[in-house]
Amino acid sequence: MEISFLPHKAYISLSSIIKTIYRMKVSKKHLLEWLTAEQAEKQAKTDFVSYYKFMMSNLVFGILSLAFGIVTNQILLIIAGILWVIAPVLAWYISKDIKKILAIEKVSKKDKEYLIEIGKKTWQYFKDNINEENNFLPPDNYQEDRVNKVARKNIDNKYRTWNAISNFCI
Repeated sequence: MEISFLPHKAYISLSSIIKTIYRMKVSKKHLLEWLTAEQAEKQAKTDFVSYYKFMMSNLVFGILSLAFGIVTNQILLIIAGILWVIAPVLAWYISKDIKKILAIEKVSKKDKEYLIEIGKKTWQYFKDNINEENNFLPPDNYQEDRVNKVARKNIDNKYRTWNAISNFCI
C-alpha cells in the first residue's frame, strides 16, 4: 500500500513544502490556513472517479513508468507503473464504508429460539439453587438423575476443619 501511494504522497509533500516556502518568503499571506479533519472529510468526494482526479500524480507517474519500463524492458518499472495506476482503485476500495451486521442478525430464528431456551434454563438453575439454603452460592455439584439432586456444602464446619488440621499435624 505504501509503495502504491508513493507518487501521491510525494506530490502532497512537495506541494506543501512549496506552498509553505512561498507563503513565508514571498507572499506573507495565508500562513495559518488549514483544514480540520472534519472539514476535509465533509469536502471529500468518495466516488471512483474523484479518487483518480485526486490521485492524478499516481496516474501520471504510473503511465510514465509503464512506458519507460516497456521501452527499456525493465520489469520492475512495469510492475511499479501498474501498481501506481491501480492505486486510486485500492484507495477507493479500502475507503468504502463497512456495512456492520449485528451478530444477532446472523442468527436464524430456530437458533434464536434455542438460545432463549438455554438462557431460560440457565436462569432457572440459578434461581432455584442460589438461596439461603445454599448460603446464596451456586452449588459445586449438580447431578441430573431420575431425580435432581444438589450436593450441598455446609459452610459452618469449623469442627471438621479443626479435626482435619489436628489429624494432619499428629
